[in-house]
Amino acid sequence: MSSISPVQLLTIEVVSLGMKISIRKGELTAESCDMLVVNEFEEFEGVKSGGAGSGTKYLAGEPRGATGAVDKALGGLLVQLARQYQFKGELGTSFLFRTNGIIPAKHVLVVGLGKKQEFDTEAIRQAAAVSYDEARAVQAKRV
Repeated sequence: MSSISPVQLLTIEVVSLGMKISIRKGELTAESCDMLVVNEFEEFEGVKSGGAGSGTKYLAGEPRGATGAVDKALGGLLVQLARQYQFKGELGTSFLFRTNGIIPAKHVLVVGLGKKQEFDTEAIRQAAAVSYDEARAVQAKRV
């Protein structure tokens, strides 16, 4: 079974509602676009807030996969902002930030996927809807 490297992206082109969506294979962190989308489940490695046993997890240290690759390329900015915004990866949650030229993408959107064991097509639909809404909000032409 083959797999895509976490720092690569797969591209397919779809034109719908006046928005052209492209998904193609390439290096994720070198992608020049208006908004780059990555995601995290609730069960990621985290640090607890409010002391031991509080149960609130934040994105920590070294996220994996595409999120980890983007964080590394941004010098840890993604994790820093996730902590600041208290992002927990809950389904339907997200945070958006500008990269200020650190990577070619103008914005990065981090979308919560919810609990890994509950991940299904409805979770995919919700994550896609959040991504679409944020892309429209920043008037992104290339996502």
